[in-house]
Amino acid sequence: MTAKDFLQFLMDITRETGKTYLMLRCSGPDKCTDVDKLNEVYGTYKAILPSDIYRKIFYNEFVFIEMDTDDEACDFAKDHFPKNTSGDPDYFIFTCVVSEGVVCYANDDLGEYFRLPIAQQ
Repeated sequence: MTAKDFLQFLMDITRETGKTYLMLRCSGPDKCTDVDKLNEVYGTYKAILPSDIYRKIFYNEFVFIEMDTDDEACDFAKDHFPKNTSGDPDYFIFTCVVSEGVVCYANDDLGEYFRLPIAQQ
């Protein structure tokens, strides 16, 4: 028996398939208890994300998006899910790109989430 967390499982899948995945962990909005603020947070994401991705993050804690290349995935992640520079944790959606068994990009310290190193960016 082998126990794996989400990231290790994803790293194994990308290594075996050669695919690139953008993983989103929607923990920030899920912790928001103020209904008006939550509507504001989701309204912001609704305005900037494609509708199929928005619908997924609204209902799921983890979302996996298959991308064509790691460059495309990293660019999309940086454009739509930047590092939490505003300091408002309600808006934060953890994002990482995994390609061929390597974490290519993360918008936060992976150590907090998975205790694994990030490839040089």
